[in-house]
Formats: sequence, structure tokens, C-alpha cells
Amino acid sequence: MEVSGVRREASALASRACGLLLPLLPPHTPSPPHTALLASLQLIHRLVDVAPTSLRNHQTALETSLAATLVMSSGSGASGDGAAVRSAAAAALSVLPRVSGDVSVYSEQFRRLLLSIHDAVDVLCMGLDDSAAAAACRAPLTIAAGAAAGAAAAAAAQPLLPLGAVLGAGTEGEGRGAQGAVQGHRRVDGASVRHASEVVRGGMEVVQGMLTAPFPVPVPLPW
Repeated sequence: MEVSGVRREASALASRACGLLLPLLPPHTPSPPHTALLASLQLIHRLVDVAPTSLRNHQTALETSLAATLVMSSGSGASGDGAAVRSAAAAALSVLPRVSGDVSVYSEQFRRLLLSIHDAVDVLCMGLDDSAAAAACRAPLTIAAGAAAGAAAAAAAQPLLPLGAVLGAGTEGEGRGAQGAVQGHRRVDGASVRHASEVVRGGMEVVQGMLTAPFPVPVPLPW
């Protein structure tokens, strides 16, 4: 990549390849073949490793697709193809902040990731824990998003991993964990709890990747 004249050409190729891969991933393709999905995730991971800055135009779309893939594959169970896809999605998502190289992007992704894990644990509790205690535990993660305004504030308030697939989409209570799910009459049953447990596992894989993968600038210890 350091050979004169090669970097620019390789960057254009990486961006184009990413643009071709994105339509193959959820939510664009709800149920892609596992083999093709796994290969696509592994290639995206390599592209981020090799030419991260060339993918800046795709960063938002990559975050959406990788997060959706992690949640979708978590519903396939803890073993087999579903686990391999979940781990590949988690690995790619953990290095995604390198695309911008901005410490604030890293910190924001980490905060929204912790928010997702918190909400998935709420599902594991079936919404039966004390609502005030649950809100108090969630508050520090939402207060940290308070500096944003307008559309940025709305995006900052959303967890990184979409739990609508776990609880059933399109009902009241989005973005408020299991307590919001119960209030919105969502389905929180055994299948939802199993799915949520795998989302927690996938989320922790992203945490591990973000804490161990190299980053181009120093980052503060996530809260």
C-alpha cells in the first residue's frame, strides 16, 4: 500500500468493493446465504484494516448493516453458522471507528454499544426488575448523549444494536429496553430471552474487539 501510485488506486477499489458488498447484508438482504454472508463480513473487515479512510462514505451504512447482521445472526443460536456470522460481524464492527480515525466516533460507538447490552440484559430480566432501578442504571449512558442536538441527538439516543428483531418491531417503547417493551405490549417470551442472550454475547465480542484492536490515536478509557 505504500508503493507510489498504488494507494490511490487501492483506495478506490476498496470503496467500490464495499459498495458492492453492502446490498448483500441485512437489512438490505434479510436472509442471505450464510456462506456468502460470512465471506462478505470477512472481506469488509480486511478492507477496514487495509484502507479504512477510503470507506468513510460508507461508514454509516456499514454500521447499520453490521449491527443488523449481528442481531440477526444471534437469533440463529449459539453454535454453527449463526455463531460464525455473529463473530465475524462483531469483529468488523469493532474496528469500524478506524474508518474515521476520530476518537469521538470511537467513544460514541462504545457508549451506544453499552446501551445496547444494557437493553438486552433488560430483556433477559423479562422486564420484571424495578423500573426505577433500571432507568437509573441506563441514565449515565443516555446523559452522555445530551450534548448532541436535533437529528444528532436522536441518533445518539439509539442503541448501536437494533433490538426490534428480538422484541418484535413496530410497537411503542422503541429504544427504552425491556421496560418500554412491556409498556408497548411487545412480546417478551422464551425465544426473545434466548435471542437477547446471544445479542449480549455478540455485544461483548464487540467490546473485546474495541478494547484490543489498535487505533490510530490514543482513546480515553470507555466509561
